[in-house]
Amino acid sequence: MALSCYLCKRKRQKGNITLHQFPKNICVRKAWATFCKLNTERDNLNNLRLCSSHFTNNDFKTSEAEGKKRYLKHDAMPSIYIFSKRRGGEEVLF
Repeated sequence: MALSCYLCKRKRQKGNITLHQFPKNICVRKAWATFCKLNTERDNLNNLRLCSSHFTNNDFKTSEAEGKKRYLKHDAMPSIYIFSKRRGGEEVLF
């Protein structure tokens, strides 16, 4: 099963778009759910992902290793709204 972002339906693109699971920390998880207009009591968040497009550069840290891989900070909050809508069979991002 190909994973995609819950909000904008983007898929992972190596070196460009990364997907992130909802955090295990209850407070941060609830904040993510609120951002996505989900309910932590009703909705199963375990299989949902948000893509890196919904976070600012300050929400990431870079490893000191040779690869300089970017990681989402454990307390990062999504703050950029981008949604996917279909128009005439074509997907448009907002």
